[in-house]
Amino acid sequence: MRYFVPEPDSSRWNTACIVGIGVNINQKEFHGDIKDKAISLSMVTGRKKEYIEKFYQEYIKEFENEYFSESNIVDEWKKHTRMIGKYITAKERPGQDDEKLVKVFVEDMTDQGYLKVKYEDGSLRDWHSRTLIDIDLDY
Repeated sequence: MRYFVPEPDSSRWNTACIVGIGVNINQKEFHGDIKDKAISLSMVTGRKKEYIEKFYQEYIKEFENEYFSESNIVDEWKKHTRMIGKYITAKERPGQDDEKLVKVFVEDMTDQGYLKVKYEDGSLRDWHSRTLIDIDLDY
């Protein structure tokens, strides 16, 4: 994954910033809303990560390499996503009184990294935030 933090004089990345990044390392299970979505390195590898400090050193090194890379994050993301060209189901405004389940077709991704979706009525929208949309990842 790639993450960018805008620089004050940068015209390239001036609309977003990272507040925090979390990495689940040795968790064996999750609860609540994320129990079927979250995963940890030990759940994937079947091994407990003993050298957490070394892991984070490598993680920060990779983060810096990607941050200073000249490649375009949206182009890279498009290479690895399975969503584009598929129908997905999502809850709009999850947890709100007016929450609704929608089925949309993911047409593309904008230059800013937003999902460009088409609703069943033919209308197009850009989805900006996962806080307003809970996507069913089983598409």
